[in-house]
Amino acid sequence: MFKFKHQIIFVLNHETFRFLSASSAASMVDSITQTQIPRQNLSNPVTQIAETSNSHFSYSLDPKYYIYSLLNCKNLAQIRQVHAQAAVNGMLQNLIVANKLLYIYAQHKALGDAYSLFDAMRERDAYSWSVMVGGFAKVGDYMNCFGIFREYIRSGERPDNYTLPLVIRACRDTVDLQMGRLIHHIVYKFGLQSDTFISAALVDMYAKCRVVEDARQLFDKMLMRDLVTWTVMIGACAECGNANESWVLFDRMGAEGVVPDKVAMVTVVNACAKLGAMHKARLVHDYIWRKNFSLDVILGTAMVDMYAKCGSVDSAREIFDRMKEKNVITWSAMIAAYGYHGQGREALDLFPMMLRSGILPNRITFVSLLYACSHAGLVEEGLRFFDLMWEDYSVRQDVKHYTCMVDLLGRAGRLDEALNLIEDMSVEKDEGLWGALLGACRIHGQIELAEKAAKSLLELQPQEPWALCIAIKYLCESR
Repeated sequence: MFKFKHQIIFVLNHETFRFLSASSAASMVDSITQTQIPRQNLSNPVTQIAETSNSHFSYSLDPKYYIYSLLNCKNLAQIRQVHAQAAVNGMLQNLIVANKLLYIYAQHKALGDAYSLFDAMRERDAYSWSVMVGGFAKVGDYMNCFGIFREYIRSGERPDNYTLPLVIRACRDTVDLQMGRLIHHIVYKFGLQSDTFISAALVDMYAKCRVVEDARQLFDKMLMRDLVTWTVMIGACAECGNANESWVLFDRMGAEGVVPDKVAMVTVVNACAKLGAMHKARLVHDYIWRKNFSLDVILGTAMVDMYAKCGSVDSAREIFDRMKEKNVITWSAMIAAYGYHGQGREALDLFPMMLRSGILPNRITFVSLLYACSHAGLVEEGLRFFDLMWEDYSVRQDVKHYTCMVDLLGRAGRLDEALNLIEDMSVEKDEGLWGALLGACRIHGQIELAEKAAKSLLELQPQEPWALCIAIKYLCESR
């Protein structure tokens, strides 16, 4: 039997309900029976007692009574009261009642209680198993999620197209490709590879694990593809560096009569940003206006980024100004857009405007600001922003902020200051940081410092051949 992390707690809960005495249960269910059993205003007290007892008995054996009670429970204590009443009256042998109780426990994230009940169930069906698999996945307990699923397969039950997508999504969320491939094998074993829901979940899992070839093979074999699957596949191609294929898929989706929603269009816009092709950006923009998509924060911000990366900061600003609502990511994207194009002053002018609008900066905002300062040679402004991050806005500097500062100081020829900044920093250094210093050494011909940076880069990534290539390239160019 699979060993659960909270096995002792589960057993204790199970024993509590299994050996519950009638007197103990009566006190637990008293509040329920008093409020949910109809009261009769009869003149004869004896008749009233008899009628109430008969009513109580008939209600206690009706599964609908327990289901109704569970649906009206507002907290875990009430659920446990209904559980106790069902146990006393022998209604846990009714699979419908047991499954509903299982589901309600899972909905309230009481997985200890749920597993105690599940473990004691003499009869289980596919729904019972799926509730437990999904319940553990929902709370992020993936070890027990996979463990329950393993017991499900070992039980000899045939998995269905509800439970399998749940466990496949767990593989996606944990980026567990090995487990995902194992589940895929089980899908083939039971002949479920043609099921639309299962195939869509597998495409999503492989895409998240960045195994685009496998995702695409499954996608092409699907007899029916819904909008979500198209969106996942388009986004996966873009994320893995094949934005051209994303555009091909978008055209194909339209040809097959699938109409994109706003989420799909955000994915297409992001793919177009990675493609960097202005004519594609214009086509996407025209399509969005023709279909009357509202320019909300998510779509508008994506379009600002798209135009910036396709070379038109003016078009990006036009979209930005037309947006009725902006968040910190929107402002950061527009600041970064000016930074990409070397318009540092325009980028910095947006910062006080953002503050006046009531939006406070975050770490991404400061990366955009420092990047803009670096590419416009605004050294003193960059130093000022770097200092006020924590002092004024309680935003801690991370390695990306330090990398921007090293690049800023390096471009200005202040290599000693850049080196001192690196040596004094408390955050973990990465290859981007040393790469920025190497780049500055190449520009200013600082061979000795370049050798030190190259050595540090190689110590950081000793097994990576690209690190050696970069170090050699920069050293040769410095000489």
